[in-house]
Amino acid sequence: MSTMICERCGCKYEGPSCLRCIWEINWKNAHDNKGQIARMERGSSLAPPVEMDALKGKALFQGTGKVPYETTLSSCTCKDYILSLSRNPAPCKHMYRLASDLGLQKLPKVKVLYEVFFDDMSDEDYFSEQTITIKVNHKCVRVMLEQRPDNNEN
Repeated sequence: MSTMICERCGCKYEGPSCLRCIWEINWKNAHDNKGQIARMERGSSLAPPVEMDALKGKALFQGTGKVPYETTLSSCTCKDYILSLSRNPAPCKHMYRLASDLGLQKLPKVKVLYEVFFDDMSDEDYFSEQTITIKVNHKCVRVMLEQRPDNNEN
């Protein structure tokens, strides 16, 4: 497939359409509220897609179920996105991760403080460090905190 130049934004692209324009047209004003910032943070810590077609702007993300989420720059099959359609449609964490992987959206940097693997722990086992306590439900637990200034210091 040959390289095209988008008539709208002037970007070079390969594939059926300009992915930058798809992202900007659909979600231009959707990124500034607290809920969306939290989705961007979760997207930045999300595992990479199990499959991605960069030319078409599509990816599959493995969730907790057997069937992966089908994600594009304009939709996702995850529950969060589907529920947003009845309120105020907005990108989910999978869409943010896809847009980031395609170079269309910068996501906040989240620092991974701990990555702990548990093999034989029950749901009642806990991992604690200072004020961070996490109930272990999976074999791998990631504790992520964004570095922000502490406003409570005197």
